[in-house]
Amino acid sequence: MTTVKELFSFIDSLAPFDAQEPWDNSGFLVGDENRVVTKAALALDITPDAVKQAESAGAQLIISHHPVIFHPLRSVYEGSAVHELIKRGISAICAHTCFDSAAGGVNDVLALKEADCSVAMASGSEVAAHASHIVLLDSDFSSMPSPPCCIWITTGRRES
Repeated sequence: MTTVKELFSFIDSLAPFDAQEPWDNSGFLVGDENRVVTKAALALDITPDAVKQAESAGAQLIISHHPVIFHPLRSVYEGSAVHELIKRGISAICAHTCFDSAAGGVNDVLALKEADCSVAMASGSEVAAHASHIVLLDSDFSSMPSPPCCIWITTGRRES
């Protein structure tokens, strides 16, 4: 049976938590790391409603992008997201800036979308390959067409 701790380790292998920005609070934030997980819910933000939906779906864990605890808590009150997680026995793992900067993470996807370059290296991330129209198998650029057939990307803007 898979535990919260094992899922945390798996996420950490994809987007190392020690790579998060100093001001961030990503990681295992609420719950029991030894809890068995048969179902996990995914959310951008852990809100009280998200916790209730996760419970209705039978989830023991919510994995979110934004940390449910960002600033130091001075209180935990009835109806808050943290209270709802504890009350319902649902754990929370949040992967924010560590997932933003991970290979194939949010920043890679946003950069590819903004650049709309549609070219990726086969040795790069799977996300980049799937988002591209052309995947280069090696770094031999001698066969690449020269402008005006190509669009060169500089600082996220298209230039001919």
